[in-house]
Amino acid sequence: MKVVILAGTREMVNSLRRYLDYSLSIKGLIYGKYLGDAGNISHELLQSDLWICEAFNPEDVENPEGWRTAKILPEKTKRLVFFLPPLPLDFPSEGVFWLTLPYHLPILKKKILEVLNSPFPLQKEFDKMEKVWPLLKRKPGGHHHG
Repeated sequence: MKVVILAGTREMVNSLRRYLDYSLSIKGLIYGKYLGDAGNISHELLQSDLWICEAFNPEDVENPEGWRTAKILPEKTKRLVFFLPPLPLDFPSEGVFWLTLPYHLPILKKKILEVLNSPFPLQKEFDKMEKVWPLLKRKPGGHHHG
């Protein structure tokens, strides 16, 4: 299994890598990519089995770079997007392909397995979340649309 972790900090990438290694016994092909440098994604990484993406870049808290990346990944890519607080009050804490951290670790393991065993996320599911939280629609460069 090939997994890509896309997060804002080396600490987050490394902690998720250790978590996958120890709790799910996913070894070997776990790649780390960093928000702010996600624009250059190789063909090899696009063919990964699972992407775990931090929704917002912690260096630019209104930049949903990880969300955008998850949204444009090839259709046949499993993905889990995670959000860190603060979140809008009406935003669900978890859904088909996302969750809010911090989470109890057994639940995170269950969620990763659920994503791996679920159908691929549909574009309309991303659109539905963007209606709940319009900031997710923000384009690169900080220009607000809609």
